[in-house]
Amino acid sequence: MFYLSSRGSAASGWIANALSIHPKIVCFQSSRSFPPLKPSETYPLHDWIMEIPPEKYVESLKICEESVRGLKKFGSIHGYHNLLAKKYIDENNGFFGYIIRNPLERIHSCLIYNLFNNYYTKILPKLKNEDVFEHIIQKTKNITEYSQYLNYNRTKKKNNDFKQKLKKPIYNLLDSYVPKIIQYNKINKKYKQVGVRYSVNTDEVNVIFDEFARLCNDFMSKDSQLYNGCDLDNGIKMEELMKSKVYFRDKLVKRIIDDENISDEYLNLVYSLRKDKIGIHRKDPIDSKNIWNKLPKSLKEIFNHYYNYYDIKKIVKNFDYDYKFYI
Repeated sequence: MFYLSSRGSAASGWIANALSIHPKIVCFQSSRSFPPLKPSETYPLHDWIMEIPPEKYVESLKICEESVRGLKKFGSIHGYHNLLAKKYIDENNGFFGYIIRNPLERIHSCLIYNLFNNYYTKILPKLKNEDVFEHIIQKTKNITEYSQYLNYNRTKKKNNDFKQKLKKPIYNLLDSYVPKIIQYNKINKKYKQVGVRYSVNTDEVNVIFDEFARLCNDFMSKDSQLYNGCDLDNGIKMEELMKSKVYFRDKLVKRIIDDENISDEYLNLVYSLRKDKIGIHRKDPIDSKNIWNKLPKSLKEIFNHYYNYYDIKKIVKNFDYDYKFYI
């Protein structure tokens, strides 16, 4: 079995599809339940499918492999973040890896996606996806009061407080498991999307700063935990994965199945499907240098704060991202 820890904007849909194309691999995506559904599609949409803790999810992967007599390897990506699944994968001699992406480019991509789909479609329906970044720049370029976002903890703290209160009864007390997991889903759902966190009446500038700071804290903290909690070889660079068949084979597929089962035909098929990437957030990608040059001082300082706090420089260096522009 295997598990790939990945946050948003890291090609998790493409990776899941690319692995599942292989006849000996099944890779689920973005699920915390069995049957594997996206979290938003479990209870109450499907009232008999609840989210389960990571140890039960990994046990479910093991049962899947046993049910097909070991003829396939089962795994998943982008469901349980950080190191939540690592212990249980390691205990079952599986492969635990994580997907890394250029920090600034990923934060930028997710910022555009979240704001466009969950906020601007409501307040500025005529604003195009490709124009969102320029709009953000114009709205924030003259802002000087942003120090409160250098220690982002409001929405995150609320969310974590609820999780801590419910963690023990959800994961350990089987007699109260179902009602507590339902309660957890209802409460946690309030904090899952920008469109829920921010109403159309929320000040636009506050929404921009709030979401940018939240993403900086969220992505960098999780990258730091994964980097510090795993061997360097467990990190998989998204950009290399997308462009190199050899990298895809050696860094990922060989960790899941034997070499003799990885054919050139399979690799060629995978890379013929790159044009079918899932969840493209904008038509014309912007590289980190251009993003940085366009960012207003206020957003740069927020990025700097979390970049330094989580010591992201060592991650950038070890995964060979070009940050010469970053001063």
